[in-house]
Amino acid sequence: MDKRKRRILSFDGGGLRGLITVEVLARISEKLGGEAWLGEAELYAGTSTGGLVALALASGKDLARLRELYTKAGPGIFDRRTPRYFFSVHRLLRAGYANAALKAELDDLFGTRSFEGLGRNALIVSFALDPRARHRSWAPKIFQNYPGPGRDHGPIVDIALATSAAPTYLPSWRGYIDGGVCANDPSMCALAQVLDRKRISDEGDGLDDIRLASFGTGERPMALRKEGRRSKALEWGALGWNLKLLRLLSDGPLGIVDYQCDRVLGKSRYLRVQPELPCDIELDDAKALPRMGEIVAAIPDATIQAWADWIAKDWL
Repeated sequence: MDKRKRRILSFDGGGLRGLITVEVLARISEKLGGEAWLGEAELYAGTSTGGLVALALASGKDLARLRELYTKAGPGIFDRRTPRYFFSVHRLLRAGYANAALKAELDDLFGTRSFEGLGRNALIVSFALDPRARHRSWAPKIFQNYPGPGRDHGPIVDIALATSAAPTYLPSWRGYIDGGVCANDPSMCALAQVLDRKRISDEGDGLDDIRLASFGTGERPMALRKEGRRSKALEWGALGWNLKLLRLLSDGPLGIVDYQCDRVLGKSRYLRVQPELPCDIELDDAKALPRMGEIVAAIPDATIQAWADWIAKDWL
């Protein structure tokens, strides 16, 4: 293992589809002979459900514990049988779910541990709505715990709830909502953090030593079909676009971040792992959890091996 390398693990948002990330990590770990490689990162970055994965790995949790968070706790967190979900009219009138069940699971996962006392570097993306949180305008909020100026403090649970408060799905948390509205793939945020000139030495520590592995929650087959025999411009108003805008905000920028990281780092220093989904899976669809495991199991062994080989050769 090259001690000069500055290793980053980055995890996208995607609700319960975070299970796809966990299962991919598990299959890669099988090829690498165990999960030890997951403890070699300098920085764990995440947005929304990816923030939960990043915080869990940074706090030393194994993949089995993370799998439980989705398979056992997920159906209770996103329970469509509750009166709240029914009276939300599928999230048109209010958030479809309370965040009490999620908070209870996060309390069990992290206890009272503090973000600054995590022991490993983490970067978690959220979005601040409360003008008291940052100046007098809403803006992205990057929680990071590198020692020194700008370090964020507070319970891990609060930061986990702040990054995962997806609009229309869960209520905001203490003035914050899901970071997916600004950076559903936090890879560029992580890269910028590691390259922060206030923290790197004059001798180097630049791009040559950085290795970034970025994990998505599955590429959804999304398209807006043309209507009628002739191509028509979409003239939808607020009602027509409605929840589609949330998908655009979360999924649209993913390709931009991938392009940027690929051009800045190149193939030998950057890996993007984004399985293709055979069907659309909503981020709150607990019934699809078994299907997610099947999707990852169906990824060709050669593809998993290629990802593992890159990690062994280039990341480690």
